[in-house]
Amino acid sequence: MDSFWIGVLASFIGSFVLVLSLFLFQKPKFKIAKKIAYLDTDQYGDDLKGSYLIKVINKSFFVSYDLNANLESLTIYHVENGSNNRSVDLKIVDRSTNYLAGKHLFKNTGKSAFLFRTTEDLSGILGASDTKLRFTLIARNGFSGLTKIFRKEFNTVSCIKNGHYGFGKNFDIN
Repeated sequence: MDSFWIGVLASFIGSFVLVLSLFLFQKPKFKIAKKIAYLDTDQYGDDLKGSYLIKVINKSFFVSYDLNANLESLTIYHVENGSNNRSVDLKIVDRSTNYLAGKHLFKNTGKSAFLFRTTEDLSGILGASDTKLRFTLIARNGFSGLTKIFRKEFNTVSCIKNGHYGFGKNFDIN
């Protein structure tokens, strides 16, 4: 009879550790660039000139899938006792991708990075007073199936830099 309760306790502890590890370690992990790249040249193609790029990198060791991005401008307007945000969705050329590889420890293969592109005039939007941009990424972990939402806000025109992102894990804009 004692071995039965030891087995039940061991099963309970094992299940608890598994669930805890899933929620702590097996959720999607992404990094969103702190700057937006602006392509002011046709060096990368005529259709890309005038585009704005936002780079994301999968920091998890597991693949991510069902990635969806949203870019919106938020205009602050004041009301009695505070302020609210008015949201306007901006067009992203390809707002989703099905698959993004996991992080590789020793190689910078570029398979864990993705560029989201828009042709909206982000400089003009950020130049207006009381306006900021919010980039939202929704991703699902390939191992656990857990979904997580990542957000990054860009508040000033200084968040935009002319050039293109470096290869792979590199966030530098050249």
